Amino acid sequence: MLNWGSYLLLSCIFSGFLFGSSMAQTGRPQQPQSETLQGSINQNPEIFTVRSFAIEVAKDESLRRRELALDSLLYRASNAGDTLAVLTIKLQKAKFYLELDNQSRALTIASQVHRSMESDAQLHFHSGILLRKIYFQLGAYQKSMDIHSGLDWTAVPDYWEARVPNNFLSTIYSKIGDSDRAIRIIRQSIDTMRINQFPYWELSFTNNLGVVYQGINELDSAWLYFTRAQKILTANFDSESNMDYDFVSGLILGNMAQVLALKGEHLRAIPLFKLDIQNSLKEPQTIEKHVNAIRSQLDLANSYTATGQFESAGKLIRNIKHELKTLNLSQALLDYWRIKRKLCEKKGDLQMALRAANRYNEIKDSMDLANNVQTLQNFQIAHESGQKESYIQEQDALLSELRDQAEQDVFIRNASLGIALLLLTLIILVAYAFRNKSSHSVSLAAQTKKIEEQSKVISKSLEEKDLLLREIHHRVKNNLQIISSLFFLQSKKIKDEKAKNIIREGQSRVHVMSLIHQKLYQAEHLNEIEFQGYLSDLAKQILQTNQTAKFEIGLTIEADEITETVELAVPIGMMVNELMTNSIKHAFEGRKVGQIRISLKRLGSMMTLEYEDDGRGVDSLESLNKEDSLGMKLIRLLTDQLDGAMEFSGTEGFKITIEFEQDK
Repeated sequence: MLNWGSYLLLSCIFSGFLFGSSMAQTGRPQQPQSETLQGSINQNPEIFTVRSFAIEVAKDESLRRRELALDSLLYRASNAGDTLAVLTIKLQKAKFYLELDNQSRALTIASQVHRSMESDAQLHFHSGILLRKIYFQLGAYQKSMDIHSGLDWTAVPDYWEARVPNNFLSTIYSKIGDSDRAIRIIRQSIDTMRINQFPYWELSFTNNLGVVYQGINELDSAWLYFTRAQKILTANFDSESNMDYDFVSGLILGNMAQVLALKGEHLRAIPLFKLDIQNSLKEPQTIEKHVNAIRSQLDLANSYTATGQFESAGKLIRNIKHELKTLNLSQALLDYWRIKRKLCEKKGDLQMALRAANRYNEIKDSMDLANNVQTLQNFQIAHESGQKESYIQEQDALLSELRDQAEQDVFIRNASLGIALLLLTLIILVAYAFRNKSSHSVSLAAQTKKIEEQSKVISKSLEEKDLLLREIHHRVKNNLQIISSLFFLQSKKIKDEKAKNIIREGQSRVHVMSLIHQKLYQAEHLNEIEFQGYLSDLAKQILQTNQTAKFEIGLTIEADEITETVELAVPIGMMVNELMTNSIKHAFEGRKVGQIRISLKRLGSMMTLEYEDDGRGVDSLESLNKEDSLGMKLIRLLTDQLDGAMEFSGTEGFKITIEFEQDK
C-alpha cells in the first residue's frame, strides 16, 4: 500500500514541484514542460507571444483564469492559421481538464491531438505521455501499456524518462500486484541514474523501491531503501538547494517511521513522526504540506496509543478532528475513527469504542460504494473511447478505399476514346451497384445501432444489479461483524470461564459466515468462492480468535484450484471452524508448538476434506464416534447434509477425512 508520504514525494518530484529549472545545470535531465510549445515557434511574433504566454498560464493557480486564458489563446491561434499552435494549446487544455479529474474530456482532446496528422514528433510524443497517464488513472492498464510501447523516445532525447523508458511499467506491475517485476525495473532505473549522476531521480526511485517493499510487507528491505534515500538527499542537497529540502527530508523520515511502526517499534517511530510533522508545518505552507502533517499526526497518535501514552494520543486526536472538518480527506477520516476506536479500547471505554467502530464502518461503506461507482464510470469512459477509436480507424480505412477508387476513376477517364462507350457502361453499372450497397449499408447500420443500444441498456442493468448485490453482501458482512463485536463486548463482562468459552465459540461461528460474505462481494463472480484463499483467511482468523500465548501453531493449507458456491462454502467453513477450535482447546496441552494441516482435493465429482493435527490424539476412536458435544454434532449434521462419509484416525495425533460427491 502506497503511504501518503511516499506518494507525495513521488508526485512532487515528477511534477517538478521540488526542483526548479536552474537545477538542470548540474546534470539533471531537462523537464519538457514547454518543449512542444517552443518547438513550433515560427516567424509570426503574435503566435510567439501566444505560445510563450501559454507556458506561464499553465502555472497559474486560478483555474477559471487558466481556462479562459487557454480559450483565448486557442481563438487567437486559430485566427492566425497556425495549426501546430492550436494543437499545442489543445494539449494544454487536456492537461487542465485532467487536473480537474475530468478524465473523459481530457481523453477526448488528447486523443484528437495524438491522431492529428498535423502534430509534429514532439507533440505526438507528449500527447502519448498524457494519454498513457489518463488510461492509467482509468484503470485501463493494458491500453496504457500499448500507448507506452508506441512512444518514440528519439523525438525527445533530453526527456528524463528517455533514459529509463521501462520505469513506467514498474508502476503498472506494482498496481496489479506483480511486485517482483516492478522491483527489478526500479533497481535498473536506480543504477542508470546513479551511473549518469542524476541524484534527483536516483533519490526518487530509491524511495519508490522502499514503497514497493513496504507494500508487500518486506519491512527490512523497505527500511534499507528509505535510509538510502535519506543518505542520497543529505549527500547531494541542503537547505540552500532549489527545492524544499526540509519537506522532502520529512517525507522520507515519515516513511521510515511508518516502517518502524509496522514492525511494532513505536518508541523509535515517534521522534521521526514528530520531525516529519515539524518540517511539514514550516513556511511557505501548501495544501500538500498541510495534508501530510495531518496524516503524520494520525500515525503519531497511533504510536502514542500503542505505547500507552493515552493523554498525548487523545490530545492529537482532538486537534486532528478539528482539522478534518475543513478538508475533504476520506481516507484520513477513516484512519481517524480506526485510531479512535483503538484508543478507546485501550482505555477500557468499550461503549465509545463501539460507536467509533460503527462510524468507521459507515464511512468505509460509503467510500467502497463511491469507489465502485467511480470504477464503473472509469471503465465506461475507457470502453467508449476504445469504441470511438475503432470507429475512426474504420472511417480512415474507408476514406483510403475511396481515394483509391477515385484514382482508378481518373485512370479510366484518361483511357483511349475507343473504349468510351464501354467506360460509360461500366460507370453506370458501378454507380448502380454502389447505390444498392449504400442503401443496404444504411439499413444494416440502423439495425446495428438498435442492437447496440439494447445491448447497452441490458449491460447497464446487469452492472447495476451486480453492484447492488455486492452492496448487500457487504452490508450483511458488516452486520455480522457488529454481532461479533457484541459477542466480544458481552464476553468481557462474563466471569464464568465456561460461559465465556461458549460466547467465543458463537463469535467464531459468526466469523465464518461473515468471511463468506466478504469473499462473495470481493470475488469476480458473485456466486463463487475461491477455496484456497477462503480456507487460508478462515484458518488465520480462527487462530487469532481462539489461540492463546501458551503455544504456537503452524498452519498448512492445501487446496486445489476449486471455486464453488456458497452452499458448499458454509458447511466446509463450519466444519473447519469446529475442528480447529477443538484442536486449539485440547490437542496441544503441555506443548509449546503444534501443527495443523487442512487439505481440500477434487477428483472427478468426488471431493475430499482432510483435517489433521499432531496433538495428543484420542484415547478411543469408538468414544469419538459417540462424542455428543455440540461441535461433533455439527460436523455429523453437516456431513449428512453433503451426503458424505466421515472417517477418523488417532494413533499419532488426530485425523478426520470427509468424502462427498459434488456435481459441477
